[in-house]
Amino acid sequence: AAAAAANAGEVPAPATQQVFYDANANVFTVNVVESSVWHSCKDVSLEDPTAKSGIYQIDPNLGSLKDNITVECDFENDQTWLHPSKKMMTGKYNEWMKVEYDASLCQIKSFPWITGNLATQHVKCSCGPSFDINADGNMLWAKGPFGKISSDMVEVTGNTCATGSDDQPGHIMYKFSAQDQWLFNLPVMSVMMKSDAATSALECTVEKISYDNC
Repeated sequence: AAAAAANAGEVPAPATQQVFYDANANVFTVNVVESSVWHSCKDVSLEDPTAKSGIYQIDPNLGSLKDNITVECDFENDQTWLHPSKKMMTGKYNEWMKVEYDASLCQIKSFPWITGNLATQHVKCSCGPSFDINADGNMLWAKGPFGKISSDMVEVTGNTCATGSDDQPGHIMYKFSAQDQWLFNLPVMSVMMKSDAATSALECTVEKISYDNC
């Protein structure tokens, strides 16, 4: 039986048909093997429409049974959540900070093939009055599984930098969004706060990524 949260109840074992995708060759192949986890949260709900939201083990790339990943399935809202293994990161301006997930890069890159049409993720970083988001050179840079994330996919949702100080920093909040064929740009894998003036220590919090309709 597949691994599931204690509160998730008994759910039938997943189907044994596994689909393998070779991104370089753009080829799908199908094997029938014994699997111990589901391909996605959607598979869980298809197997048992009464399954309860909670923590489940899934295998997005279905290429190995040794690198299953833990996700949170929200069946009420039809979402899959992947949490960073460490939300809070500390570092310096103009230096990359890596976001860690309890998932292999191969599994993370496979998410777009099992997910729906929208992914969102929030990042919050500390800042002070010297960090002006309207000034040239002051911005958040981010990388996803396949490289730099386009600025078109990020928006500022809150900014209290002007009221912050070294002792009581403000915060700037960002929302990352990707849709349809652009889902592969997320999740956020590393961030860097670029600034020509800011010199204080930096803290960034990376929230879970939410995939809709999966």
